Amino acid sequence: MARFDAEGIDSVDVEAQSHHKWKQFLKENNADPHTAMLLNVWRHGAIHTATKRWHKPGQCNAHLMVCRLRGAALDSARHRWAECPGYADVWLQLSVAYGISEEWWTAQPRCTAKSGWITRMAAATVQERANLQVAACKMGMAVMELSG
Repeated sequence: MARFDAEGIDSVDVEAQSHHKWKQFLKENNADPHTAMLLNVWRHGAIHTATKRWHKPGQCNAHLMVCRLRGAALDSARHRWAECPGYADVWLQLSVAYGISEEWWTAQPRCTAKSGWITRMAAATVQERANLQVAACKMGMAVMELSG
């Protein structure tokens, strides 16, 4: 079975995984079992969405995959993370807190938008990429919390 979340995986920044900002984020979030679970599920790309549940090539089931918040787009992890206006407050808060442009969210490859893995192209320095990875994962965790 083909993976649809692998776009960008060949340029994941392994150094960002070792950066102290990322390690501190992991330490803080692993202290609470619920937060650790959210992060673990997000990083493994295991979030439950309508497209993950109902997308079957060749079947006419698009009506089952509609975003329940806005009714227009397909309800995927990427849609929730980068496009759905229902999550705009979270993007805006994280954009301000981490100095991220609003356009950054929609420009990220699927490996970032579906599981928080940051790529080398996301920023010029390892420190910036580690910072972005924290923001990406915070967005993913918020998506999971708000999705219920």
